[in-house]
Amino acid sequence: MALKNPWGGFRDIEWRKLWGRQDYANFLLTACIIVAVIVVTLVATPHTVPYYLWDARISYPIGSELDTIPSWVALFAPLMMLLLTVGVGELVASKRTHASITAAASSFVYFFLDGSFIMGLLLSQVFKVMVGRLRPNFLARCQPDVPEGLVFTFSNITSAIGNPEIQYPCTNPDHDQVDEGRLAFPSGHTSICFNLAVYASGYLIWVAHWRQPALPHRLSFWQEFRSDLVNVLAKAWMLGMLCFAWGVGISRIIDYQHDPSDVVGGALVGTMIALVYLLRAIPRWKRVLEAESGSARAMASSGDVEAPLGGSAKQHGMPGSSEVV
Repeated sequence: MALKNPWGGFRDIEWRKLWGRQDYANFLLTACIIVAVIVVTLVATPHTVPYYLWDARISYPIGSELDTIPSWVALFAPLMMLLLTVGVGELVASKRTHASITAAASSFVYFFLDGSFIMGLLLSQVFKVMVGRLRPNFLARCQPDVPEGLVFTFSNITSAIGNPEIQYPCTNPDHDQVDEGRLAFPSGHTSICFNLAVYASGYLIWVAHWRQPALPHRLSFWQEFRSDLVNVLAKAWMLGMLCFAWGVGISRIIDYQHDPSDVVGGALVGTMIALVYLLRAIPRWKRVLEAESGSARAMASSGDVEAPLGGSAKQHGMPGSSEVV
């Protein structure tokens, strides 16, 4: 009797098992975050800070915005990078650690839908509203009502600094554009890009160095060279993702949307959330795999619990092990 090949094609994926193994508590959290982002974006009003007509930091023209990297590219490109990274990591690099195509697809869905960038987006929006920092082109958005022939002197400048309420009101009828000018810190585009780039890079480092234990025997020269070449290509891919994230941040500066500190703040927020999500996802990864030699409860009762990174060959389902997790 011919045995069915567990590593068949896409049509051989057992979708019921795949979705039955996912982290639905995390899916629920992601759904709540999406609702919170929508509420904050539509309802919350940014904090109002005083502005001064002579402040050169907010005097850049809005008409000269270049939109160097469009918003859809800043989101779509990192998502595709994460998709490709996790896809290659689960279906190619870590193929021998999976018992079947269903197990590999389950791991792929688990990591790709972890939702770290959604949390980063929420925190960025909340911080923007709380801080209310002015964009470099705020005065062009505001279009303040300046009396004709007004001349600034040292005396009225210093008096205005001591009395922030002395400022000229905005005349732009597009209040949304004015409010958007108060949402500079941190940079949301930079936060999302760094979140996805750091998450994908951390995942790739784990796959390449800790997920599979080192082989006990020494490889031949060409095997070593091929392994090193793949490692170098993976490093180049990680650097490319991080450079793209920095490129998005730089584009926000040269397009007069953010100051450098806004971009740095966005990068820190995105990186922080990515590390938190990744350090939670990796230890829980085995929960989505198919245990063909017994139920998860039986494994737990026998003491075969989740292994730390870089565990033994038996824990990782390597060839020669008596158990596949």
